[in-house]
Amino acid sequence: MGDVVAIISLATKATRVIRDSRYAPAEYQELQKELASLRILFSNVERVALASEAENDLPIVSQRLLDSSSIDSVCQLVPPFSSDIQEVIQRCFDLLTSFTKKTEGYNKYLSESSTGNRFVSIWKRLCWAALKRKQVAKLKAELSHQRQSLGTLLSSILLVSTGRIEDIMIRRFTQLDDIHKLLSGPTVWLVDASLHRMRFPFEIFSTWESFRFALKTHLRHGAGGALIARGAFELVHEETHAIVSETTWHDLIKPEATICVNIILCTKRSERVCPSCQQPCESSGNDIGAPTRQQIQAVSGTEDIEQIDVESDDAELRQEFKLLRRFHIVQSVTVGGSFAKPQRLF
Repeated sequence: MGDVVAIISLATKATRVIRDSRYAPAEYQELQKELASLRILFSNVERVALASEAENDLPIVSQRLLDSSSIDSVCQLVPPFSSDIQEVIQRCFDLLTSFTKKTEGYNKYLSESSTGNRFVSIWKRLCWAALKRKQVAKLKAELSHQRQSLGTLLSSILLVSTGRIEDIMIRRFTQLDDIHKLLSGPTVWLVDASLHRMRFPFEIFSTWESFRFALKTHLRHGAGGALIARGAFELVHEETHAIVSETTWHDLIKPEATICVNIILCTKRSERVCPSCQQPCESSGNDIGAPTRQQIQAVSGTEDIEQIDVESDDAELRQEFKLLRRFHIVQSVTVGGSFAKPQRLF
């Protein structure tokens, strides 16, 4: 961007030199118009570069000094015309630099506000008009040629950009059409732990991998996400109450099937120790020491409940419990080992 900014500044400076001349002949007026046209074109190049930088997420550095490396910056942003634009910009820069250097000695005498010696000012203006007239005409012709070349390049860039936009729109419409077809086909229903029912295209669940990916993506950011991340959940077929897993999904996942998400809660029942054998047991009668004993087994059941309160220091966990409505409550007693945690689906 620095090259374009520098050229605009240079063109403005050259225009000011011409404009400040009190008796500028027609050649100078034409050159002034040419410089104004160039400034407009350079501004268009700057806008193209800014748009390309935004598209490619490149940093915008528009105030750096002009050097050999900065000239490449704009050109790299508008392929496939980079080399041509580089050549035009460099040529314009060289022409304007040469012109401003040659007029530096006349600037203070050409201005209407000149306060120097009157006769010296008149002499300088005469020399300016007589000696620089041909150079001004040559500069105008050169700049006019470069302006036409730059205008052609910008038009080509516009055509390429229009073609790219058209291709993007065609792809977007194709994607929307595919999505419409997908949503119009068979579906599978998912009921999350907050009893919210969602409809998914059956095609998403056509394979175990796609089934797993879709559920993982949704459930981890939905109700009970923190618990699901820990693996404390299960998927149940609503009609058969069968657990959905890699080995059963093909038989259970059919069009219009409903899959429910249960959050697994594990609560420990207080162990009762037999006074005779000092082992956890449950008497078949009223006497806890009766000879007939059986080990307490895990008791589970799936139920819809309005709300469950939980005591926890984890504020996020407490907040999630307020939203959940489906639980698989498991009660167990540790006998010769710890309670086995539910196997992670993901």
